[in-house]
Amino acid sequence: MKFRRLKHIIGKFNKSDLRNSKDLRIRKNDVFLVSYPKSGNTWMRFLLINSVFNKDKSLVSYNDLEKYIPSIHRSSKADIDNIKGFRIIKSHFVKKEYPKIVYLIRDGRDALVSYYFFQKDVYDFQGTFAEFYFHEGYGKIGSWDKHVKKALDYQINNPDNIIIIRYEDLINDTENTLINVLNFLGQKTTPKQLAWAIENSSFHKLQKMQSEEAIVIDDKNVNFFRKGRSNQWPSYFTEKMLLDFELKAGDILNQFKYSN
Repeated sequence: MKFRRLKHIIGKFNKSDLRNSKDLRIRKNDVFLVSYPKSGNTWMRFLLINSVFNKDKSLVSYNDLEKYIPSIHRSSKADIDNIKGFRIIKSHFVKKEYPKIVYLIRDGRDALVSYYFFQKDVYDFQGTFAEFYFHEGYGKIGSWDKHVKKALDYQINNPDNIIIIRYEDLINDTENTLINVLNFLGQKTTPKQLAWAIENSSFHKLQKMQSEEAIVIDDKNVNFFRKGRSNQWPSYFTEKMLLDFELKAGDILNQFKYSN
């Protein structure tokens, strides 16, 4: 794939994408699980499903996600509307119309590395990471720093209606980080259910599930759960790229205690 075609694949979503809030019938108790791509959103979906919705402890696969926590980028309006009671909805956009937001933030440098491999895997991008990085705008999703700033703006205007969770904290202290999210949601669970949810949503379990049941996106088998680690970016960022990123997002990196 030529570099000039990158703009056609970066930020590509399903044609039925409900990113416009007017396309959704939002309820006042809805919670939106929001993140920049490749920032732990899918892992958090599994954790919340197994903590809140999956009380019979059945095996949840990737193909079950839309049934429990639908995505505005994949589920239809009718499917989302048909969910009864408390709803958590996945989105990659911060919207002022969202009543409540769980916002996942990951070190933007790691998120971009992971997003690069996702674009290679799903959309056959064959350029280098540098070509990917210096493509201006990243399509509809926008740049990482602008995405995070939208979440911070939402927090200023709605401080009680958003919780910002670091992906790295989710890795290092899954239990307490998940408890903080559940408290924010007003959802109670037993210690036994919580332990079961964490165990059955572990990255190891998700990789095992992926090896046994192919994850298909746009008719392609995808290595969705690639590594799930933090601090991968030093192997990919050149000095020029790092200086550029710090110029754009240095204040956010410092605010969220991401080392330079």
